[in-house]
Amino acid sequence: MRSLAMGILFSLLFFNSSAQESRDFGLWGTISYGGEINDDIDFSIEQEVRMEQNATVPGVIFTSFGIDYRFSRAFEIGGNYRFILNDQESGVYGHRHRVMLDLQVREIHRQWTFAYRARGQSEIRARNYSNEYGFAPTADLRNTVKTAYQLNRRFELYASFDLRVLLRDPRIPEYSGIDRFRYRIGTDMLVAREQTIGIFIQHQRELNVPGPEVEFIIGIEYKFGSRRQLMES
Repeated sequence: MRSLAMGILFSLLFFNSSAQESRDFGLWGTISYGGEINDDIDFSIEQEVRMEQNATVPGVIFTSFGIDYRFSRAFEIGGNYRFILNDQESGVYGHRHRVMLDLQVREIHRQWTFAYRARGQSEIRARNYSNEYGFAPTADLRNTVKTAYQLNRRFELYASFDLRVLLRDPRIPEYSGIDRFRYRIGTDMLVAREQTIGIFIQHQRELNVPGPEVEFIIGIEYKFGSRRQLMES
């Protein structure tokens, strides 16, 4: 399974799209809070701003609410709702609503953590979008693998790879399949008992869609709340 994942990764890294690509540099900033309802159920709130067009315009702003249920330390499920503002033109933002269902498996070997998350998500476009398709939802399946190494009690290094598969989009009904991948390397630092600061770099590429984009991103994250969530996120 690991060799298959590596094969997919390298084939995508060297993929050359025939469509005309646009390139951009972005800066993402995230603040999130996590809490525990009981020993098995966690909740989280997240606010994120994604600067686009060489980090000069807030292209995406979203707020997420999530609940996770832990069957064991190795396996959990979760549900999330996300309200998204997406820049259209001249400061006009389209409103999107997204729901997500997560299944995550995690395995720990000493200082190493290996995790896989499958996320099914569906989204509708509401205000400030064309009425041509009404509220016809899109559907995607995202697959994320992550490896983390705990340097010491305060520092963690990680690398992750995310592959998105388009299941349905009424705006491009002729295609379904892989339409985006991203890979990320970063570090998280525990700055207080229930606070972490993280920084990462990310490469993201769209595939098989009209006007594909390639983005290079630097991200900064501040997380606080439940220590259990901070250590396992």
